[in-house]
This record gives sequence, C-alpha cells and structure tokens, in this order.
Amino acid sequence: MLYALGFDPDLHKTAGAIVAQDDQGLLEICSMRVFSPPVKLKGQQAAAAMCAYLSVEAARWVNQIRFQFPVQIIVAEGQRIHGGANATRNWDSITALGPVSGACVAATVPAVGGKGLRVSIPTPDEWTRGVPKHVRQARMWKMWDEPYEVRGSAGAQYAVPMTETTRVGFNVGEWKHLGDAVGLALWGLSQLQGGSLPVADEQGPH
Repeated sequence: MLYALGFDPDLHKTAGAIVAQDDQGLLEICSMRVFSPPVKLKGQQAAAAMCAYLSVEAARWVNQIRFQFPVQIIVAEGQRIHGGANATRNWDSITALGPVSGACVAATVPAVGGKGLRVSIPTPDEWTRGVPKHVRQARMWKMWDEPYEVRGSAGAQYAVPMTETTRVGFNVGEWKHLGDAVGLALWGLSQLQGGSLPVADEQGPH
C-alpha cells in the first residue's frame, strides 16, 4: 500500500487528507481533517495563528493514525506570485500563506517519521496543470463514482460530494479545501510512482 498526505493551506481553514493506493491501483480516502483556529484574524496575524494551531492539532491528528496509515509522502501546496497579464492581485494573502505551507510539513514530519519519507511543496501550476478547481475536483469525485454538485460563485467554484457518508462531519464550504487536499494527496501518490497521475486530465466533465 502507498499512502500520501496532502495539505491545502489556508489562513482560516487548512485541510488535510490521507489517500491510499493498493497494489491493484484502487484508491481510498483514509482520513480527512479541517484545521480552523478559534479566532479569525487577517494577513500575517492569521498566518501566525494558523501555524501555531497546526503545530498542535495537525501533529496530534497524524500521530493518532500514523501506524494505521503509514504515510510515505507529505504534500503541501506552495505559493507562486504571477506577473504580467495574469499578475497576482492580492500579494499579501499569497505571501502570508507561505509560512502555513511550511507549518503543515513541520507539524507532521516528526509524527510520520520513518526513513525514506518524501516531502513536496508544489506550486498550484505544478499539481493542477492549470485545470480550474471545480473541474479538477469534479473529475476526482467522478473517479470514485461519487455524486457531486458545483458550489461557489463564478471564478471561485468547487465541487462538493453528495453522498452523506462522505460529507458527514464537514460543512459544505469546507469541501473547497478538502477537495484540494485530496487532490494534493493524489498528486503525491503519482510522485511515488514516477509522476503517473491517478486522475487523467482529459477525464470527466469539462
């Protein structure tokens, strides 16, 4: 079995997901969590609060399940500031997310441990290949034969699974981050196997 831990860092709701792949190539979501500090702050203060929260709660989560799901790669989405025609508009929010990505890794590497553990912090372009969030997430849920619905406004849409057993314990809005955490874990599994993506870009809705 291969196990990958993916993190979608956010200033207010950071999501983590562990996904497994067996010898036959079957994929399974093993565990998911959303980390949300009790006090909502902004900018660098929000980043500092999230980092502190992850250092306790993310470490506790992984430590509780590390023997059940022995993770071989940790993936936390990195950040990238664009210039030119597609210039990044909110530089402050993007730069504030950098430490959160690092905190996801720093909090969980000691808990996972083990020789051969890999860590990756890909930029959004690296792991999404430019596919919009709601399209990418919809393809992912379709791969698992999971009914889904698209939520959010234009330019900020995401896919939410519809099966109650999948959604239980999470709010609708949290799936914006959970879906990407699962996607990052899938990307991690692909890196363990030489870059062959479990979810082909051409599959699913367009």
